[in-house]
Amino acid sequence: MKNIKLNLIIVFCILSFALGLFLNFSFFLFAFILFYLSIFMIIKDFVKEIQTSSKDSSTKNEKNKAVNESADEHPIIVSARARLKKKN
Repeated sequence: MKNIKLNLIIVFCILSFALGLFLNFSFFLFAFILFYLSIFMIIKDFVKEIQTSSKDSSTKNEKNKAVNESADEHPIIVSARARLKKKN
């Protein structure tokens, strides 16, 4: 859906540039506004993707830490370590 919006804005930008070239200067102004709008949309999507990927990686790291910590504190593991220490 986001690519369709971006493509439509780019098409309107090119169309208004062509109309500005042949008809009126106000179409040039409209073309530049659409161009900057498309650039801002691209940047916004890029930032959103970076934020979601960093959130995903941080939640995975937190889950891995929680699994490792809970495994270290499990009573069976604690008793097994105690038995190993007694043997050595």
